[in-house]
Amino acid sequence: RSRGSFIRHLHPGGVFALWSNDPPDDDFVSLLTDAFQHATAHVVEFPNPLRGGTSTNTIYVAIAGSAGSAPELKV
Repeated sequence: RSRGSFIRHLHPGGVFALWSNDPPDDDFVSLLTDAFQHATAHVVEFPNPLRGGTSTNTIYVAIAGSAGSAPELKV
C-alpha cells in the first residue's frame, strides 16, 4: 500500500494526529509534508509523578489538502 492510502479516507481539510513518546523526528515530518498540505510536530511537556519532574512527548498534526488554504493550528 502506498503511504497515501489512508489519506483518501480523510475529507478535504481533515486532520491526522499522532501522539508519540519519542522526540520529534524530522524524517517523519518530511514524510507527512510530502503527503499532506500542512504538517507540524509539537513538543508537549507535562508533569510526570512516576518519574518525578516533567516529561515530554511529541504530537504530529497533519491536514489533508483542500481547495482553501490550510487552517492555522493552535496547540
